[in-house]
Amino acid sequence: MSARSAIDPAALHDDAFCRDPFPVWERLRHEAPLFHDTIDDVYVLTRYDDVASVLRDDATYSTWIYKTWFGDVMGDTFAQHDGERHTRERARIAPHLVGAPLDRLLRPTVEAVSVEVVRELPKGNIDLIGPFTFRLPGLVMASLFTIPASERARFLELAGAISLGLVGGEDELAAGRAARSELEKWTTLRLAERRSDGGPDDLLEWLRGPDATGAVLDDDYICTNVNFLAAAGSSTVDYALRNVLWVLLAHPDLAAAAGEGNVELLDRAVTEAFRFAPPVPYEGRITTEDVEWYDRTIPRGSIVRVALASATNDEAVFADPRRFDPARSDVWAGDSRGGIRRDRSASHLAFGLGSHFCAGYKLSRLEAREGLTRLFRDRRPRLAEPLPPLRIHQHHLTIPCLRVTLAQGG
Repeated sequence: MSARSAIDPAALHDDAFCRDPFPVWERLRHEAPLFHDTIDDVYVLTRYDDVASVLRDDATYSTWIYKTWFGDVMGDTFAQHDGERHTRERARIAPHLVGAPLDRLLRPTVEAVSVEVVRELPKGNIDLIGPFTFRLPGLVMASLFTIPASERARFLELAGAISLGLVGGEDELAAGRAARSELEKWTTLRLAERRSDGGPDDLLEWLRGPDATGAVLDDDYICTNVNFLAAAGSSTVDYALRNVLWVLLAHPDLAAAAGEGNVELLDRAVTEAFRFAPPVPYEGRITTEDVEWYDRTIPRGSIVRVALASATNDEAVFADPRRFDPARSDVWAGDSRGGIRRDRSASHLAFGLGSHFCAGYKLSRLEAREGLTRLFRDRRPRLAEPLPPLRIHQHHLTIPCLRVTLAQGG
């Protein structure tokens, strides 16, 4: 199949595409599975297997591209590195966020924060975007960094400003830089305190302590990784919660099941929501050598943009992909770091794949399960306005608002 197409690169940048990108992605999958977007000068891959192949190969497709994106607002972080270094530094965090540590340390935190956030939502008409979708994961991150109660609100403001600094305009970028400076001063003070008195078993301590080889991180690098974890741990889950809420409120039977505590059905709905509308539509990689795709050479140093949201709606993998169906059999239940593509089913790719698979994927699922169950059980949200359509907004596939009417909390 030819890698060239009559598709105009402008079709990937206009408002019609942002409102509904799926027809363009479908056309690319069939006509130009490798597409050179000459406007951004990136090579776009849209098929599921192609996207998965790139994400698994961090030797050929490096995340070093994020140095220019993250660097100004976050600084150098382990997310920007590949290979052994990334694996070693990711291991400071990842094992604490799954399995027994998740149940021992994080589940009580998520449950307590869910109770607080849902209880404090006002009665009546409210936009859940922010007061629920951002505050829930933001307060979980504050608890995991052992932020004092008096400083939690400010921590959320800083995490939010850093997140917006990555995707907004010049004003948001300036605010993100200022937030980074303030958060790094906070981290520096906490590090000084912990050197003399030690600290609790929390995210900062996991970053501060020696790894399996005895190596420790310098303070500046700890600070930049706190920036990254604070922002990613709150904003990424924010967008995911938006999309899950969107599908639940679009399907009253699922909303009712969530309120009744049907965890199995809610989990299936969350998985299908991540396939149907992954909040991060693209990831970028930079080639470390010349690569061949569809009889075309992509030169070393080029940017490859993999379309996650196209891949998870690839009709060659998922039947009738634009039909939301939690009962579908072709989506692998749960999540898989390595990716699953067998027995006529495949993993969604909302958390990425391979060595850069999201370390907090289990935590984000737990937040969705606990927060949404409590929200629908205790506050019974009903749409106050028609559901807004999903669209690409500030580099995310999401909704900008979600107004509902809430019952009085218990």
